[in-house]
Amino acid sequence: MTDFFKSRDEDRDSKYVPNYTFITSQKALKKNIDEIMKLKMWVADSETTGLDPHSDKVIMFQLGNHQQQFLIDTRDVTDLGPLKERMEDESFIKIFHNALFDYKMIKGTFGISMEGLQCTMILEQLLCAGLKKYGFSMFDCGLKYLGVVIDKEQQTSFIGHTGPFTLKQLRYGALDCVYPFYYSRIQYRLMREQNLTTAYRIECNAIPAFGDMEFYGMLLDEEKWKANIIDEERKRDEALKRFQVESSRFVQKDLFNTVEVNPASPKQVGDLLQDVFDRNDLIKDPKVDKISTDDFILKRLNAKYNNPPIVTALQDYREHDKKVSTYGHSYIDHIHPLTRRFHPKINQIGTDTGRPAGMKPNMLNIPADEKYRSPWVAGPGRKILTNDYSACELRIMSSMSRDPAMCSGFNSGVDYHTYTATQFIIDNDEWLHEIIRHPKNEPGKGRKGSVVLDENGAKVKNPFKGNLLRYERVTADQRKIAKAINFGLAYGEGVMSLAEKLKISRNEAKQYIERFNIKFSRLVKWLNSQKDNALKYYFAETSLGRRRYFYKPFMPKWKNEWNELEKQGVDFKNPYHKDLPKEWKTYYSKQASIRREGVNSPIQGGNADITKIAMYELRKFIRAIEKKYNGGKYLAHVALQVYDEIVVDCPEDYAPMLAEAMEKIMRDAGQCVIKDIPVETGCIIGDSWTKG
Repeated sequence: MTDFFKSRDEDRDSKYVPNYTFITSQKALKKNIDEIMKLKMWVADSETTGLDPHSDKVIMFQLGNHQQQFLIDTRDVTDLGPLKERMEDESFIKIFHNALFDYKMIKGTFGISMEGLQCTMILEQLLCAGLKKYGFSMFDCGLKYLGVVIDKEQQTSFIGHTGPFTLKQLRYGALDCVYPFYYSRIQYRLMREQNLTTAYRIECNAIPAFGDMEFYGMLLDEEKWKANIIDEERKRDEALKRFQVESSRFVQKDLFNTVEVNPASPKQVGDLLQDVFDRNDLIKDPKVDKISTDDFILKRLNAKYNNPPIVTALQDYREHDKKVSTYGHSYIDHIHPLTRRFHPKINQIGTDTGRPAGMKPNMLNIPADEKYRSPWVAGPGRKILTNDYSACELRIMSSMSRDPAMCSGFNSGVDYHTYTATQFIIDNDEWLHEIIRHPKNEPGKGRKGSVVLDENGAKVKNPFKGNLLRYERVTADQRKIAKAINFGLAYGEGVMSLAEKLKISRNEAKQYIERFNIKFSRLVKWLNSQKDNALKYYFAETSLGRRRYFYKPFMPKWKNEWNELEKQGVDFKNPYHKDLPKEWKTYYSKQASIRREGVNSPIQGGNADITKIAMYELRKFIRAIEKKYNGGKYLAHVALQVYDEIVVDCPEDYAPMLAEAMEKIMRDAGQCVIKDIPVETGCIIGDSWTKG
């Protein structure tokens, strides 16, 4: 086989004509290096034997543009040293489609950590956020923007491939540079038109950090994890026995005395609960006469009937059964046989708001308690740094709304939820009660004690009755009310939902919300403006330009039979009218959904912007440390990002320095979005992943 040759393509009349140089030796790479270095940017791709960067290899690396492409057979050209400096040069643009995958595979095969990455798949996700959940592949983009059908068969032909590459494979590899070059031009134009440039830069900068997260993974203490599984199985079985004992009182046994209710069967549980409780208690939506046994209904039964044993047993069974199935053996099975580490799979833009999402088994939904986090360990001579933002989403709301009461709370330096309670909850106690303090003696964490008596043994009148709560007298229950409203507003939570959550009357919940709305009127006005704008423009936007789009719901076309309904008093402009036809209910339901998501998206999306900026800056700092102290070789990595929390795996000797830098980097990243109020984080150095 010759060292390289020029392609002779049969489709010379086509716009998308490959013109490639095939390089099959180190000598040929050296010979072509000057031509490669003349390229002002690369559109690049890699073909691999599989999808695992630790056991599979890159067998072809291609780079170029629409006019010229270089295909490197990396089975023979095993040293990409001549390209390393440019591959690790952040200022030199390298465009990939699914850059995260190529980053990991090139790192695994050549030990090169690419910088300056751009990704047309991520750009497509940004352009279509909220409009579709899939359809972001190179095949989809080629068809959408260029009207070309990319040969999927050739895409998979490299997996397990041995021997010489076919002309079809070489042509396919070259076109992997040509097609993205052309459709990326269209994407970039749309990006600029839609003000997505900053959001795209944030995402591209974060790609290597997400790549390191997946490549290096985390170390799981298998024995400790198995002990969790055994413990949850025991608790599940105990709850099952209690449920069967309670249900046996209401189930008619057959001749063999073997009838049992399956707690995993919604129908059987529904039939059972109808025999125990009022059927109306099991109907979630009065407009839909359908029995439900979900968590919402069980909480309702607990509140109304004072935690009946049959319900609590069912809840316990479901809780522990879910933990067994969700946090069970799949995590151990996912441990890599070569690295002996758990390598998470993360979708960098996993939600419409820009948050990442984990793929099964999902590292991002590990419960934030010691039982499930402590098995994720640093290993000998290493430490885990856990740092999270304090009330990040609330601070974003405060910053964007400029609500004076809210800003005052955050700027005062006190516990925000306790502060909020003092702004709208009235002290209605007739008598003065003691406050039994939490061990840390912090307001908002104690509970109400007995009535205070004077020296004669008489009850003391409450001097604060009728006034707003005093900060030092806020109890944990009152703080819980404030916290529920603080967070509930961002998710469009209403009176009924708040009442169910706090186990209070609807009237009481309504009064809380009304008083909160008066005190935090500017916040409420801002929230409503976000809802209105989402319905007006059909997108929501973060302060840095990340967008979440909505499909416009179309008003139903008028039908003649609706004339009679209108005459009977049906107000078609009232979304809550009980006699509205189904089409109108659907229309108003879609509008309500847009309003809810329209207010939530700038908040969650702003959080995503902050953490991804922090990941980029933190990885940049780590790389500088590696170059300064370790010859550029690996020392530490961003191990995980869970919404507003970042985890780093590092050597013990570097932990204090990295922890200090991590605090500053995360605060500075927060200030990119959160203005005029402080950004607070809390870094913990430990032997395992710790709740921040």
